[in-house]
Amino acid sequence: MYGYIRPRKSELKVREYELYRAAYCGLCHSLAKEFGPLARYTVSYDMTFLYMLAQREEDYPELCLRRCPAHPVRRRCAACRMEGATLSAAATVLLFCHKLQDDMRDEGLARRFAAAALRLLFSGPFRRAKKRYPALSDTIRTQLAELSRLEREGCRSLDAVSHPFATVTASLRDECGDPRRDRALAELLYHVGRVVYFTDAADDLPEDIRRGRFNPLSLRFGVKSREELLSHTEDFHRLCDASLAAAASAYLDLEKTAFSPIVENILLLGLPEAVENALQGRQQTTKEKKHE
Repeated sequence: MYGYIRPRKSELKVREYELYRAAYCGLCHSLAKEFGPLARYTVSYDMTFLYMLAQREEDYPELCLRRCPAHPVRRRCAACRMEGATLSAAATVLLFCHKLQDDMRDEGLARRFAAAALRLLFSGPFRRAKKRYPALSDTIRTQLAELSRLEREGCRSLDAVSHPFATVTASLRDECGDPRRDRALAELLYHVGRVVYFTDAADDLPEDIRRGRFNPLSLRFGVKSREELLSHTEDFHRLCDASLAAAASAYLDLEKTAFSPIVENILLLGLPEAVENALQGRQQTTKEKKHE
């Protein structure tokens, strides 16, 4: 994914940061266990957020010490046997592979070749993830195809063009039979997906304009540079703040867990910071950094 959904570390307590890092490492190990060692390189901060949201127990999760290719000498603390581990891992692989398929259609020749090579390498993990969660795979495929169609047609409605991606993020959940929780989680993930879509559009605006690619903010506000986008700062913040408020409101209907302080940090501090960084062009603080 994109690496925007992460906490503001300076506001986390030490034990909260260690728990967050353990969740990240736990998802990485789940990817390797369920879909092979290659799959661990798709791990992201965004999917760690989903991994934490899947938990319904207030008790502190079980932790264990493990080595990995990124840390072969010193063992790192990782969350073990967490709820939703298989779903989070499968969703990570499915999103990555469907994004590769999208890149094979839309990017330049070099990027299409690289995407095709990676897609071939990930054919095994993708096949296993699709077999495990066929409905989720179909939802991701159809919604990303709809997003591509809207972008090719130059859709000017920000609500319409963000809806397919937000629908994808809303589908990344394991329904537990509790209608209130399922509804709240879907609402939360939908609005987080909208924020991620708009944040990525702001981040990519200069490159999209330079390459002549679709950018929803460029079309909606009629801007051709980041400087021009900054003149619409209030409108952009209003757009993102509405979804951030809706996500935070939905979160209130979810039970408290050991990860609640981290999730609240992400919703109230981390995501708003990512939005502002993208708007200002501070890309180095928003782009994904692997195996921190």
